[in-house]
Amino acid sequence: MLRNLSVGGKTALLVLGIVCFAVVILGTVFNRFVKEVIRKRTLFSIATVTDLKKQQVDLFFNQAESNSKIIKGIFANQPNLAQLSDIERKAINTELNLINSESSLTNTIILDQNKQIVFSESNSKTSINRALIHELKEALPQSDNAISYGNILVYGSSYLFPIVQKIQTDSGKPLYLITAVKLNKLYGLLADTVGLGSTGEVLIGSLSNNKNGIVHNPLRFNTDASFKLKVTANGALKNSFWEAIQQRNGTGQDIDYRGKEVLASWRYLPCLLYTSPSPRDRTRS
Repeated sequence: MLRNLSVGGKTALLVLGIVCFAVVILGTVFNRFVKEVIRKRTLFSIATVTDLKKQQVDLFFNQAESNSKIIKGIFANQPNLAQLSDIERKAINTELNLINSESSLTNTIILDQNKQIVFSESNSKTSINRALIHELKEALPQSDNAISYGNILVYGSSYLFPIVQKIQTDSGKPLYLITAVKLNKLYGLLADTVGLGSTGEVLIGSLSNNKNGIVHNPLRFNTDASFKLKVTANGALKNSFWEAIQQRNGTGQDIDYRGKEVLASWRYLPCLLYTSPSPRDRTRS
């Protein structure tokens, strides 16, 4: 058939072939360009949401510490906590309830040097108080202005994070204030996936005692992930999670806990550096 074509026809056919080839190349290049634009816009959007979530987490813990210091001021003005009258105790509990109702704090306890309870805001929380004391790190704060932290306690449906402060007394024997931060409110903020599409989600985590990573909050596709989903250095989330653990921020590709390739953005959270979830469920302590 080609033999029967004139020279002009063959030339036209050749030009048409070249044009078609050029269109295919341009189409491929354009397709890659569009994908790269979408990828960059997606990373920018994810990074923006990540920065917002980091601000929310930082603000949450800053407010918890600030309110804990206010509570410390209440007890610093009490000369003898062991001999409080019923009226004085009721007045203190009223102040604590007011502070706790406006914050994420709960379960205020005062301990002596031997970790014996000197004051508790509620006798009905005895088992929770014992569990919180059990999760304290061995070293209580030595400086008057220092704050130390216990392990996160999973207690039924609550996630409690103990903040510990030292209180000087007139007798010279220090007392220790424990205020538990209820993390459920924070996890509710993280569950808001506006700006992350139909599959995006936010997770926070830290290193556990065995040096593996562990996820703190319930996830969009794994609501039972809190303190159960582990992250290893060579497994899922090895880029984003471990980069953040190394105190580095960034964006890029990763493999999530479902084995899906994802675009991710990560931020280091100093407020979670000291947290270590308890491996025990003390619901019936």
